[in-house]
Parts: sequence; C-alpha cells; structure tokens
Amino acid sequence: MTTGKTVAAWFAMLALCALAGFWLTQDPTPAYRYRLTVEVETPEGLRIGSSVIEVETSESSFPHSTVNHRVRGEAVAVNLPSGKTLFALLRSENDNDWASRVIFMLAPEVAPTAKKPFQARYRNVLQLRGPIPLPRM
Repeated sequence: MTTGKTVAAWFAMLALCALAGFWLTQDPTPAYRYRLTVEVETPEGLRIGSSVIEVETSESSFPHSTVNHRVRGEAVAVNLPSGKTLFALLRSENDNDWASRVIFMLAPEVAPTAKKPFQARYRNVLQLRGPIPLPRM
C-alpha cells in the first residue's frame, strides 16, 4: 500500500470508530410533551388558553455529568373580554427554565441521605411511562 492509501485507510478507520462511539453514547432519554392550560376568571366568565410544550432532555458525561433540556413551544395566549390578550410565559418569576423542569414535579422524592439526590431523582423520572396528569399548581 502506498503512503497516501495508508493514511486514507487510517482516516477511514478513525471516522468509523468515532461514528461507532457517537452511536454507542447516544442518550436514550425520551422527549416528553405536555399541554399547559391557563384559566383566567374574568367578570364576563372563565377564559381558557392552552399550548403544547415539548421538552427534549439529554444527559452527557463529558467533561462532567450534566442534564440538558431543549424546550419547544409557545407562551399560552388567553383572549380576554376587553379585546386584549394575556400571555402566560414558559417561565416562572424565580425560574427562567421552569417549562423544562415540570416533569421533575412528578418524580418520587429520594431519601435525604442519597449521595447524589439529583441523579437518583432523574433516574426515577426516566421510569415514568404513558400519560401522567400534572398537578394544577
């Protein structure tokens, strides 16, 4: 084999190994969707708006263990009787990333003595399956 062919073969093998490594480290964490419904009491009666939110969650371990969230969805719009529109944002006053953490409200609590409470709770979340009603608040 010539030097050029040898180098090309090594690059091809390296690319194949990198692709296999990427495939083997793909995170199996599922995406989840939920409907966010906002009800507003007005003098003219109840007004309701809703939106579907999707959260893609991935776990990585390099350079350190992290859980990443990507939220897709829109603020909930509620048409008010005055012709104005109220928008409920996908965040709370104290948490800019509230919409991505809704599912953690459903995860069973872990013992306070757990060495890694977040990871234990995250593993509990991954065990949830099927439609699950969310708490109102």
